Amino acid sequence: MKKKNNCFLICILIMSLFSCNKTEFKTLEFAPDKDTYVPNVRIKSIIELETNDSCLIGEISKISVIPKSIIILDKFKSRGLFVFNSEGKFVSRTNLGRGPGEISDPWDFIIDKQNQTIMLWESSGFSMMEFDYNLNFKKKEKYPGLYLHSMEIIDNEHILVSSQSNPYLPQKDGDDEFLPYNYFIYKKGCSELVNKLLPTKAEFCSFNPDVPICSTNRILFLTSLDFNIYSLNNYKPQIIYKMDFGKLTLTESDMNKGRGYILDQIRNGNKVGFFDNLFENEQFLSFSFGRWFKNHFYIYSKKTGMNYFSESFLNKKVLPKCIIKGMLNDGTFIAIVNAQDLKDFLPENNTYNINLQAISEFSNNYILYFSINEL
Repeated sequence: MKKKNNCFLICILIMSLFSCNKTEFKTLEFAPDKDTYVPNVRIKSIIELETNDSCLIGEISKISVIPKSIIILDKFKSRGLFVFNSEGKFVSRTNLGRGPGEISDPWDFIIDKQNQTIMLWESSGFSMMEFDYNLNFKKKEKYPGLYLHSMEIIDNEHILVSSQSNPYLPQKDGDDEFLPYNYFIYKKGCSELVNKLLPTKAEFCSFNPDVPICSTNRILFLTSLDFNIYSLNNYKPQIIYKMDFGKLTLTESDMNKGRGYILDQIRNGNKVGFFDNLFENEQFLSFSFGRWFKNHFYIYSKKTGMNYFSESFLNKKVLPKCIIKGMLNDGTFIAIVNAQDLKDFLPENNTYNINLQAISEFSNNYILYFSINEL
């Protein structure tokens, strides 16, 4: 009798666990070889970022638009954080070095609107640096051993951090395998670990996404080889969208064949992966992904359920070759365009007041704002 009661209690416990963890999600089906429909696209403006010796940007890693300012991070080439005004005129940049207020390896930044400051992670110094909106240095706090890859503010007390490794890792999982995690939730200031999210195999740790993205009303995040898009529910991951690429979707069998096999499959065009640049507002969801040796993006319309594929925009010549790096609350997309790609796209008599003759190989990228009109 006691054995039956124990079995009954275990069944009740399992049922309650499944009930508590039950989540609703939407499956999004994508077919890059078939999604060719192009909506009505309107280029709202093209912003020329001033180019001079003080503000040469090699590659835009991240961009944030706030009232009157465009904030840009180049973490690989010029290794600096830049501020331009809304017309693209250079305002200021961080100084390269290791002195007070200087940086050598900026890796990510977030806007703390509550305190009207920019928080920037300096990776080589394991430091969180704080600046005002004009990049005047305010303070620095060190967090030795925290290998922060990217971050986003969750609320007034917590931040979400992705990391390739962590001072709390590795965690022992079973007898012979270490279990790393993709994301961590910290108290603001990174002084206290609240939760670890999305465990992964150690060999896939380097496939972390660049940025967890905060939308207008919630955090969304993903990992590079996981076809789920997550949000947070009581500081735990909750699946919001499942991305289905049909035969191009990586399977559990693919994952078991290891890192090298997956890389070959994506490079050969047999699979897709390396999801990045995830953005959402009330109207659209967008993300980028890798296939062949190219970076593509999709825009999913929440209103119509339609999928818009970057290659179709290019084929119909409604947009230049670009990468989406953000959205505004009114549905406007923020994209970056290489100067030469813009020159190839625009006609000689363009209506955007762009001096095409002045474009050179040293010109900064352009910021392109566009919208999609769905009938």
